[in-house]
Amino acid sequence: MIWENKIRTALGMVALSALAACGGGGDGDGTDESASGSTPVATAEGLYTGTTDIGQSMTGLMLDNGNYWVLYSEPNNSAAVGGVIQGTSNSSSGTFTSSDGRDFNFEGLGINNVSIAGTYAAGQSIAGKLDYGRGQPTAFTGTYDARYTQPATLAAIAGSYSGQSATAGENEPASFTVSPTGSVSGVGATGCRFTGNVSPRGTVAVYDLSLSFLGGICEQGSATINGVAYLDADGKRLFAAALDASRSNGAVFVGAKEAAATNGGSHIQ
Repeated sequence: MIWENKIRTALGMVALSALAACGGGGDGDGTDESASGSTPVATAEGLYTGTTDIGQSMTGLMLDNGNYWVLYSEPNNSAAVGGVIQGTSNSSSGTFTSSDGRDFNFEGLGINNVSIAGTYAAGQSIAGKLDYGRGQPTAFTGTYDARYTQPATLAAIAGSYSGQSATAGENEPASFTVSPTGSVSGVGATGCRFTGNVSPRGTVAVYDLSLSFLGGICEQGSATINGVAYLDADGKRLFAAALDASRSNGAVFVGAKEAAATNGGSHIQ
C-alpha cells in the first residue's frame, strides 16, 4: 500500500512549520541562546534542518540509538510535504551510514528502500547522499539545532490538538489529546479511534510514542505502531509519526494545540 499523494496539501504547511520551528536553524557553530547548554555528543545525534540538491527542504531527527526520522518537502515547494524517511544508522568519527532506510513518499511514488551515507561535525552540521539504487543519488546538507538538547516534558505536550492524520491510503481531519500523565486518545473524521501514550525521551526535545488502533472502521485494524512526537519551539503544534514493526504501514499526525476560550469553549492557538 502507498501513502497517497493527496495528503501532501493537507499536511504541507502545518508539518513543515512545526518541524522547522522545532529546529529553528541554530548557528553554524552549534550554539543557540535558547539551548540548554548541553555539550553535543560525538555521534550524529541531533535535530537538523537543511536542503537537497533537487530543491527539497528537509528536517530530521537523529536519535541516540541511531534511529532517524526525516521529513522532506516537494522539490522547490517547501509548503508541501513530499514524504518521510525512517531507518537506523551508525555514526562515529565524523561519518555515518544507513542501509535500511524506508522512504514513504506522499507524491505517488509509494514506499522505497534507500541507503544513506555521509559526514557530520558533531553539534554543527551534516551532509550526505540518498541512494535509491537507481539514477543519480540525491545530495543533502543540514545544520544542527541546539534546541534539541532542551528536555521534553509531559506538562508541555499535555492538551488537545486538531489537525490532519495520514495513514496508508487515507487522509482525514483528526483530533489528538494527551493527558498530563502521557495517555493519548484520538479519533479521525471517519470514526477511527486510537489510544496510546507518550513519554519524554531522556533529556532531549523528543517524545517516544506508541499508538494502538481500536479496530472497527480503522484501516489499520487493531495494529500497534511506534514512533516519535515533538512540539514546535512555541509548543503550539504537534508532529507525530509512527510505523508498524514491519515498517510497511504507519501514521502521521500534525495538529495545532487548542486553548481554552473565555466562554468555556476552546480555540486553536
